[in-house]
Amino acid sequence: MEYFKNGSLNDLEELQKISQTAYVEAFSDLLNKDDVKEYIMSKYSLDNLKKEFEDMTNHFLLFYVGDKAVGYIKYILKLNSLEIDRLYMLKSYKAMGVGTKFMNKVEYFAKLNEKNALTLGVLEINKPAISFYEKRGFIQYSREAVFIGKTLYPLQLMKKELT
Repeated sequence: MEYFKNGSLNDLEELQKISQTAYVEAFSDLLNKDDVKEYIMSKYSLDNLKKEFEDMTNHFLLFYVGDKAVGYIKYILKLNSLEIDRLYMLKSYKAMGVGTKFMNKVEYFAKLNEKNALTLGVLEINKPAISFYEKRGFIQYSREAVFIGKTLYPLQLMKKELT
């Protein structure tokens, strides 16, 4: 059985495990290994994840296969858009369409909340993710840079207009 579940403080350890595992799976071959290690230790510490939960602008949605959480999305409802802040899933579940299920769900939430666009940022080096978003109608509208560990990496900002 597959299902979505709204995240709560009770899910912190599960989110931490997914975050750290998915980040290493996605970026250990693309980014400096020390940067990856530093990033996951600070960004995905239980304290930091708890702070994210306590910020009521953040929403977490987990996806389960059976009794196992295999991914989650963190999103923020902005004035006119829904911002996808994070979409992580365990590598072994990517080919199962979990990412598409998440995208369909947040698009539904955006329309339900009368938002006219989905927005997100993705590392330019993450070509599979960029391709995934482009196939779903996202286009690049800007660029910026972000620190991961001690290194500055280019981030592609993408948007999908909703009708």
